[in-house]
Amino acid sequence: GGSQGDPDGNGQDLSTWLGKMLRIDVNPANLAEGEGYVVPEDNPFLDDPEAAAEIWMLGLRNPWRFAFDAEGTMIAVADVGQSQIEEVTILPFEDAAGANLGWNIMEGSTCYETPDCDTSGLTLPSVEYTHEEGGCSVTGGEFIDGAYVYADFCSGLLWVATQADAGAWSASTPIETGLGPSSFGLGSDGTVYLGDRASGTIYRVVLDS
Repeated sequence: GGSQGDPDGNGQDLSTWLGKMLRIDVNPANLAEGEGYVVPEDNPFLDDPEAAAEIWMLGLRNPWRFAFDAEGTMIAVADVGQSQIEEVTILPFEDAAGANLGWNIMEGSTCYETPDCDTSGLTLPSVEYTHEEGGCSVTGGEFIDGAYVYADFCSGLLWVATQADAGAWSASTPIETGLGPSSFGLGSDGTVYLGDRASGTIYRVVLDS
């Protein structure tokens, strides 16, 4: 969203792209000559004259990867925290349009820099962890068979988030990998891979049945 702590409030300012997820259409079939992209007609702020029409979600600090499930019905956004909390928000795709993930009103599910803040209209994280619990920088992962795998770059811990019948997500006990997970990737066959920055090695990720 800009400088440390987002002093300019970019994350909540709909007139700027900073602190946002954008959604644009780059399909050549939909572009006029000379156009690089067009804004989809169902973008949530398209009709707001004070908002950037490209914005899809707001209230982001430093999202380090996002992913869709195999069916394209869910989106997961991992957002690196400021100094205390790392978070992942997992939403049905139709609920993501216009979602406000809270920065810099909140860091994770905690009010940022104020003991009491207005959380109305904000989408809270599905799962989160503090720096005391497990690291300093979340690395967003991928979906595997309905579960979502993610890790922390500093500690090397890896989690598997699963969804209960009621819809709430919960994280597994962290798994120690001994790696520095910097990125996940998805193969054309659906296989999930993890990149270790320290060694430059790519690992295949498989969940125990």
